[in-house]
Amino acid sequence: MSARQTMVCAHLCRLSLGLLNVAGYYDDLLRFIERSRESGFLWPDVQELLLVDDQIERLLQRLHDASVALKAHTPPELQDTAAPGGVARGT
Repeated sequence: MSARQTMVCAHLCRLSLGLLNVAGYYDDLLRFIERSRESGFLWPDVQELLLVDDQIERLLQRLHDASVALKAHTPPELQDTAAPGGVARGT
């Protein structure tokens, strides 16, 4: 893996994931994730990348805000490698 590929991979590992939890559908999964973190099987910063909401508008806004924040911390040489949605081209 080249240095550039390593940088792109590191960038992609910071992308947030949105989970629309309508009517508590994913509550059991969220409890499992929390127990995994508490038991040391999941790093807290990984759990922080999971954005959960029961309202689509708020979830989309939170994902947008996370994307803007990530772009602000992305090295300029990597900003042109991302396709819409933050996925690096060619991956």
